[in-house]
Amino acid sequence: MANQELTIEDIFRALNCFNESQRVEFLAQKTIEMKKILPKVDVLEALRDTTVINAGDTSNRHPCCNIEAWHKYWQIATSEFGNQMICSSCGKPIFSDVTDENCRKVSQGLDEDGNPDTPDKHCALGGHVLIEQYSTEKYFITPLCPHCNNKHEKTVPLRKGSLLVKEEKAEIQ
Repeated sequence: MANQELTIEDIFRALNCFNESQRVEFLAQKTIEMKKILPKVDVLEALRDTTVINAGDTSNRHPCCNIEAWHKYWQIATSEFGNQMICSSCGKPIFSDVTDENCRKVSQGLDEDGNPDTPDKHCALGGHVLIEQYSTEKYFITPLCPHCNNKHEKTVPLRKGSLLVKEEKAEIQ
C-alpha cells in the first residue's frame, strides 16, 4: 500500500480537505509533477465572443497520462484547479465535484429548460469543440455544462475569455 501511487482523482478529492494556504502549496507542487507527465499542449484564449462547433460523439476518446476525465485534462493544462468552473458556452457555474455544498446551493430553482435544477446539471464536462480556423481534425477541450455539451455537431457560442486546450495524444477505444 505504501508504494501505491496517487491518482488524479485522489488528488482532486484531497484538495477539499485543505485550507486555502495548504491547497495553493499542494497545487503548486502537483502542477510541477503533472506537467512532467502531461505533454505540452496549446492553450488558446477566446479574445471575443465567438462560436465553435461542438464535436460529434467523442465518448470513445480518453485523455492520455492516466487522467480519467477531459475537464481534469483541461484543469491540469491550464493550472485552473478550482472545483467551480464556468461553462464556456452559457456561463453557468459547473463543478468538478457535484457533491460540494456550493454546487448544491447554485442548483436550486429551475434549469434552462424550466425543469427543477439538480447538482448533476452542474457537472463539469470537458467538451470537445472544433475551431473553424483550425483543421477539423484538431479537437480542443473546454469546460461545458451537460446541457451545452449535448449539442453535438452544432455551432455553440463561446464566451470571451474562455480557455481552450488542444487535445493531445488521446487514447481511442
